[in-house]
Amino acid sequence: MRNIVLIHLESLNYMHYQMNKELFPTLRKWEERSLSFSKYFSTATSTMMVLSDLAFGGILQNEPCDSVADGLRKYCYQESFLDNLKKKGYQVRIVGYPDDGFGDAAGCNQRNFIGYTVKLEEVESYETYMRLLEDAVREDGLSAVWAVNYISNISYNSRMENIDSLTGLERWKSGFLYMDQCVHDLMDILERKNLLDRTSVIFYGDHGDDLFSHGRHGGLTHAIEPYAALIHTPFWIYDSRFMPETIETLIDTTDIWRIAEQLLGLPEQKLDIKVLTMPTRKFSLARNVYAAQKNRKKTFHKAYSITDGIFLFLTGNQGMELYHIGMDTSCQHNLLDYFEFDGKALSLNNAVYEKLRFHFRSLIDERSLHQIEQAFYNLRTELMTKVKHLYEYAECPWFSMEVKFDSIHYGWEERERRQNIGINIMELGTISEREFDLYEEYLEGKKIVLYGAGKYGKYFYEKMREKVEIAAWVDSGYEHLPCILGQKIQAPGCIKNLRFDMVFIAVMSGIARWEIKNQLMLIGVPTGKIF
Repeated sequence: MRNIVLIHLESLNYMHYQMNKELFPTLRKWEERSLSFSKYFSTATSTMMVLSDLAFGGILQNEPCDSVADGLRKYCYQESFLDNLKKKGYQVRIVGYPDDGFGDAAGCNQRNFIGYTVKLEEVESYETYMRLLEDAVREDGLSAVWAVNYISNISYNSRMENIDSLTGLERWKSGFLYMDQCVHDLMDILERKNLLDRTSVIFYGDHGDDLFSHGRHGGLTHAIEPYAALIHTPFWIYDSRFMPETIETLIDTTDIWRIAEQLLGLPEQKLDIKVLTMPTRKFSLARNVYAAQKNRKKTFHKAYSITDGIFLFLTGNQGMELYHIGMDTSCQHNLLDYFEFDGKALSLNNAVYEKLRFHFRSLIDERSLHQIEQAFYNLRTELMTKVKHLYEYAECPWFSMEVKFDSIHYGWEERERRQNIGINIMELGTISEREFDLYEEYLEGKKIVLYGAGKYGKYFYEKMREKVEIAAWVDSGYEHLPCILGQKIQAPGCIKNLRFDMVFIAVMSGIARWEIKNQLMLIGVPTGKIF
């Protein structure tokens, strides 16, 4: 039996990896010796989602969660890849660096997001991180080690040493150099312990970043819509039994378990790639949030995409988009811009198409138009089926409101043409207070109990009091609160005597929301009425 090591390549997409070769000398060295997969797609645009999808070999497990820190009341899978290895006698260790500082990992561990017998350990210092990894890689037994290094994440690269003089733009480059050095240090451990010949090493990118080319998203660069720049990431396997080779089979995060399982069961001799049974998938699905999470207009649009490795079809609360991701890797040209959709059929918009000449007509000719239509119908049907399944498993009733399969989200130039106006330059005033998500489309016209009298609660009351009926405004610290905006703040216990449609929790902390949600359920509030 072999050891296995998983190496997490944080925030690295395929395009940046290919275009910035000087930043990745170690990764290049090992990829050249590996089985490299050019059509690997991640199943999510945020780290914790990807880790769980990989561990369980499926994406359903956490779909009922309404936040990263939310708990689970039902489990889809009986065991994870790591649980399975532990049962077979492997020493399993998953180490993250640096500690995220937000409590996300703790909330995820609480709901067994990577397995029922294993947890993600996060540490603050790089020295501790490497020491734990070295201890985990055993010479006298079977080891399964998952090295989860976040340092190249834009939110974490400020925690590198000796970077005080660097700007944020410069830290982007330094973060990747640091990540590459970390991989060097880990592979050096395997070499020093003479374990490389009996260890399979899997390198994978979790997601990329979109530097606001599809909107500012309140400042987010990932955890946003799953365009190709977010989900097309590097993936290769170093295994000394195989000769290096590039493989064009379409695979995604959920396939890693089965591939790794095969590697661990193969004989210790030189092998042909044909002994590996590759996935036969036709499509790969990705998303940026769980089905039970609400759309948050202030930060991101809830969206799903599906790709066949050539085209990528994406839709969400804004409508449908289609891209050829071979020539348009950053998804800038929505191929549906030249069409109308009546809910059933696409039809060419001749007023747009006939005006375009030169290079365009050589590229988007009549046969290309037919190809675009076929890709649209096939991918739309497939994605609709898969996303409905996610919503059904999550017992979430918002599918038709949140995911629009009946309208096109046109590119900015086509939207401008349709509105028959010039570009609006917004007058940017001074924002004196934080804006919070209000979820009007879910709550308007409903009878609401407002839970939380902090900044979020006050903001909600001011913005929504004419759109909803406030049955009561409650807060656990009600005894110390005066009337706010002319309203009396009551004890949460009063809720059990009220009639209402929803309890809206106006609290930003995911952990606090989860605790409040549990308290509400203890006093008899159905989970379907807690928002």
